[in-house]
Amino acid sequence: MKEEKHQQKRDTTLIQLLVLFGACFTIGIVIFKIVGLQETQNDLSFEQASLIQEQTYLEQQIKALQNSLTQPSFLEVRMSVNKKQHKQKIHSAEHKHVEIQKPTVDKKEYEYLELPNKLKVLLIRDPETKLTQAALNVNAGSWHEPDEFPGLAHFLEHMLFQGSHTYPETSYFEQLVAKGGGYTNAYTEGTRTNYYFTIDTSRTSEALNVFAHFFIDPLLSQEMVQKEANAVNSEYEINVAGDGWKILHLMSLMSDPKHPMSRFTIGNLQSLLKPHVVEALKKFHQQYYSSNQMALVIKSSQPIEMMKEFIESSEFLKIPNLGIEKPSLAHFGLPIKDVAKLVKYHINTRATTPLQFINSIVRSRHDGGLYNYLVSKNLIVDMDAQPFLGNNGCFQFYLIEVELSETLIGQQKDYALQIGQAIISYFEEQIHKFYDEEQNPTDFLEETYKTKKAMSDVQFKFLEKDIDIFKLSHNLNTFPPKYVLNAETSYFKYDPQCIYNYLADLMNPNNMLIMVGDDGYKLVQEEIENEELKASFLSFQQPSTLLLQQNAEVSDADFITQSELQFSNDLYHIQYDVKPMEKDSLDFMMIENVPLNLPSINHYVPVNLAFKSLCDQQHISYIQSVDSDTLYDRKNRQNIFIESTHKMPFYFTSKKECKEHEFEYEQYNHFPQLIKKDIEGKTWWRLDRSYSPTVYAGMNFETAVDMKSLKKVALLQVFNSYVSNNLYKSLQQSFEAGYELSFDSSMKGLSLEMYGWSDKFEYFYKNVLREIKKEISDEDLLNRVKLSQITELSNTFEQKLFIQATSVILPTIIQGQPTPSQMIDEINSVTKDELAEFQKEMLENFRFTTYFTGNILRDEVQSLQNQIPKIFDESTSHIRIQNHVSQVSDLSRKSIVYSLVSKSTNQLDTNGVTLNYYQIGYRDQKQLAMMNLLYKILHNAAYAYLRTQLQLGYVVSVKFKPVGCLDSAQILVQGTAKPPYVVNQHIEEFLINYGRELKEMTDQQFEELKTTTISGLKEVEKNLKDKAKNTWSHIKNNDLAFEEKDIAAQYIGMVTKQDLFSFYDKVFTSGKLSLQVYGQGMITQTMGISVDNLANKVKSNSLSKEQTFAVRDEVTVSTSDDFKQRITSNYNCNYKISNI
Repeated sequence: MKEEKHQQKRDTTLIQLLVLFGACFTIGIVIFKIVGLQETQNDLSFEQASLIQEQTYLEQQIKALQNSLTQPSFLEVRMSVNKKQHKQKIHSAEHKHVEIQKPTVDKKEYEYLELPNKLKVLLIRDPETKLTQAALNVNAGSWHEPDEFPGLAHFLEHMLFQGSHTYPETSYFEQLVAKGGGYTNAYTEGTRTNYYFTIDTSRTSEALNVFAHFFIDPLLSQEMVQKEANAVNSEYEINVAGDGWKILHLMSLMSDPKHPMSRFTIGNLQSLLKPHVVEALKKFHQQYYSSNQMALVIKSSQPIEMMKEFIESSEFLKIPNLGIEKPSLAHFGLPIKDVAKLVKYHINTRATTPLQFINSIVRSRHDGGLYNYLVSKNLIVDMDAQPFLGNNGCFQFYLIEVELSETLIGQQKDYALQIGQAIISYFEEQIHKFYDEEQNPTDFLEETYKTKKAMSDVQFKFLEKDIDIFKLSHNLNTFPPKYVLNAETSYFKYDPQCIYNYLADLMNPNNMLIMVGDDGYKLVQEEIENEELKASFLSFQQPSTLLLQQNAEVSDADFITQSELQFSNDLYHIQYDVKPMEKDSLDFMMIENVPLNLPSINHYVPVNLAFKSLCDQQHISYIQSVDSDTLYDRKNRQNIFIESTHKMPFYFTSKKECKEHEFEYEQYNHFPQLIKKDIEGKTWWRLDRSYSPTVYAGMNFETAVDMKSLKKVALLQVFNSYVSNNLYKSLQQSFEAGYELSFDSSMKGLSLEMYGWSDKFEYFYKNVLREIKKEISDEDLLNRVKLSQITELSNTFEQKLFIQATSVILPTIIQGQPTPSQMIDEINSVTKDELAEFQKEMLENFRFTTYFTGNILRDEVQSLQNQIPKIFDESTSHIRIQNHVSQVSDLSRKSIVYSLVSKSTNQLDTNGVTLNYYQIGYRDQKQLAMMNLLYKILHNAAYAYLRTQLQLGYVVSVKFKPVGCLDSAQILVQGTAKPPYVVNQHIEEFLINYGRELKEMTDQQFEELKTTTISGLKEVEKNLKDKAKNTWSHIKNNDLAFEEKDIAAQYIGMVTKQDLFSFYDKVFTSGKLSLQVYGQGMITQTMGISVDNLANKVKSNSLSKEQTFAVRDEVTVSTSDDFKQRITSNYNCNYKISNI
């Protein structure tokens, strides 16, 4: 009877199944891939070997960039260099020039050098940046720390920010960076640690010197140990229970106890607050933080020679060179000795996210591929594949992750083995198609490889997006400097034997670890009599031998379907069970009876990558500047560009004249033009050839359908997911070739964003629209879509509390958005006929707004627009569009404390989150200027006080964020130290104290703040997509303030200190909502009360306090039942505003 009830419950759950294939290699010219106890050896090509062998640098001069931009005048601020302090200079014989491989469109200059202490340095000059970035990577991480202090490397990462003997003031570096309008961060991995920051260029010299002393003479004081240990513990408490971490935790538990992968690496109070921890920190720093195992990257607008002059006499020369070799873990061997295992474990959610992709072969959703086969057999809902735990220098796992539903798999007890069989068959199919019977490569393999290499080469050649500074420092410390930009993305020499060996390993079931996660699995609670069993429960270490022997007597299929778990680990908050796979299961997975096919050759790969010319069109007389009334359909707007260029016409009398001046037209017309406006819709266009030969298109289909009912909202959401699934299936090849698509929905209708190479863009565009128009007919797809959405909604309250508060609870309260439970009921009731009728209604009743930019001409845009009525077969000229208005609760002069208990199934969660929302109101330009001035300094001050000083939580942030058409200030704290109602009081105390500090700001400090903020606003987008998305956000939200940043910068120049003080006071004495979410463990353990008594506790401790913080007309402590009664008016929004 108990089993029947359990089975009934689990019919609505989703299981996560993970299949991991292990492969191990050691750093060197030769890769050793070890599977189980077998080793295979491969010779690498010269190009591949050069990425992992000892660094040998090419002696070539970097070519001068002919098109470098002129250095802006404000960059004349020089880094101060104390030449007397450092007499060391780089010897010319040691300074070998390395030509960095970079994209064709990359305008930056690169210079590699090595300091006398063997510190590797990469200098980057970016003439368009207004900020300096720096990152330093160390070849030392959690897997090198001593066994007696788990988490020590991560703890050291935190402690280095707390001062040095040269700069002993706590948080001095973070405050310096904050004053420079920047930010700091760091992360620790198994084999490396990375530190990085951004700051205004004028403060670069001091910031770099302070940064250098992290690695020279850190304080590591006992005084800061307790505070930073609390910070590390908060990070542990926030992350440890999340399902995303459980895979890592299980891998640790499955690993050989002697292997460093078995270690607990985050750290908590128990592992760090031990005697002699300060000595351990100092020893670890002295043992591993050697300059010859470090790589520094600096990116700035300053000339290369100026940066070299600084770095050659900088504090970085003082970092000691211990002459150590790069720490190796090769002697530990494989972390999991016997891989062929089944593991099952309890999860809180019913699926895992996010899904990622590893390569086009495995991830492809073409007909006959692995994904479509598993879906057609009702075995999976979704699938992903990716490298896993491979960034360690010794071994690599390959992970395939699937979501599956018992509702779909029914009574298939051996579903895990069926999935394993299909995966192995797919790797075997690749061997069959890529190699003949004598293992010689086929033409199909070479053609497939060349196609993928061509795509990779093109994407790198026109790579626009900057690589993160911390990633560059990692690459510089891992690969030869020549490949610092493309080491991990480019295809090198074709090596079919190496490909064959990997495929042969991957299709071996003895190299497979299958992990099944389900919220229906439960820990056995029966009394344990056997002493060995009892020890396994109480010690929370490795699984007992006796229990493993008992599991071996159960068949693999029964083991997975039985709900009992026998092992638990308190450190990782996880319950699980494990058994070796049977020989019959391994044999079953090797049976070749799965019909699978590989994807065909990709026809989306671009061929013509030339930039288009305005002058090649038949009609060129339209090239002219336009007045603001034509450009902007908005009253009382004055455009800066039009104001300065309206007297500069562009009428050309000949093609020759056009060729001579067309780029002037593009330079001056840097805002989009409204080239079509009629009853059918609006079309905006801007030619932009300053980046790669790509095109961006944003499209809004504004519906006449009234979307106010919950049913319509559910239909819109299901339609969005249904169409998205079809799009990503049918257009898989386009995504592999570098095209991108975002398909979304809102109360106004559908929204599309397309981006890709101009060469095949028309083909891509038409196929997207045809897929949207395609008839709703696939019942199985509809069921999978509904199940996936219901699962995602069901998992809402298993997310971290701060994500719940910001993304779900606040919009529900303030904007009246449907709750997850309401949406689940409506989505579950959607039928195929209802969805088909909804699609018809949507696509027969819309008007469009579109924006095209990039390497596309006006005539081409008009041609693409003409496709819309052809594809959708309907004229929209008779449609009357609804005035879609959303509402935001008016909190004017109110202070409301809104408390609730987390709905998570994790009853031990001791976290609490406080989100204080301060409503500002409709945006104007002066308000925008004030928010830009305040947000960075306010965030850094709040972080220093609430996180560093009071230790209230690991997650602390201050943001100015729009909610609908209104601006707001939002202060967020999540932690375990204090209940949210206490944290709320500390936030208000901070605001009062910081208000006083703000008024004590000197004139010089205020001017520096204004200069820094203006520099940030003038930072230009680095690629077409980011630039276009910013413009499109204004167009689609009916907020045509394209010049918003420029005007904000102008306003900042005119702002006085009194203006800033008045704005600050206005914001934090206006309408306020303190949203407080309590984890169940926070209530029962930290607060020591029952859940039922929470409301009274909050009310008794909040009401009188709230009345003292700011003078407001109404102060209340509210719940969901009476909140609506407190709101007597709403703001109406028919547009949205953008983030600052």
